Amino acid sequence: MPRGAYTAKQDRKAAHVLATGAQAYASANPGCLVQVSQGLRRRRQLLPALHPIELIDASIRNVGSARLLASTRR
Repeated sequence: MPRGAYTAKQDRKAAHVLATGAQAYASANPGCLVQVSQGLRRRRQLLPALHPIELIDASIRNVGSARLLASTRR
């Protein structure tokens, strides 16, 4: 895939995430987490990125949303 097409894909995914109004996003696909994060970084609109297992772990450990969001990668 040409570099420009890859960047466009990242930007498109980031735009879709932002359109939801979410405060964070989750994906089971590590590549997708990276692509969306890079697209958001280019837009200077960072959101916490989570793997679903991180959400389950936080739930089991009774970690509140504020603490979880503060500790995630962006």
